[in-house]
Amino acid sequence: MDHSIEKHNGTILKTNGDAVEALFRRKGDGVRAMLEAQSEFHAYCERKKIDLKVRLGMHYGSLLLTTSIIGQLDAFNPIVNEAARLESQTDVNDRHDHVIVTEVVESDRRFREMRERGEITTKQFQSTLKGVGDRTLYRVYAGPSFGLPS
Repeated sequence: MDHSIEKHNGTILKTNGDAVEALFRRKGDGVRAMLEAQSEFHAYCERKKIDLKVRLGMHYGSLLLTTSIIGQLDAFNPIVNEAARLESQTDVNDRHDHVIVTEVVESDRRFREMRERGEITTKQFQSTLKGVGDRTLYRVYAGPSFGLPS
């Protein structure tokens, strides 16, 4: 996952168990990194005959970044809480890799351009996120022109 995040101009903020928090300046870069990392992870699991799933979610907004006494960056804001709730909305029974994004991400001009070029497809759905409330969310799938390896 590190490779895909760095390749698409992202920075890993921190890891916590099997969770990774990463920052991206552009929403499209984040979506590309997540779809690519998910595809690579599943290809690895197939080669090794391991049955594991990756659940990914993406939200966007301003953050308050702080540095701990040991020099580790951390982010605080309701944005972080909402992003953390998205991964649970992933349908692990869906045989197609996908990422969950919020309306803030989906409404971005560059995100919509990715969809128009066929790089991604989306499915809208409604959900209630714990501690956040009702949200319109989107499942984002790699489209035919995304460029994932076969």
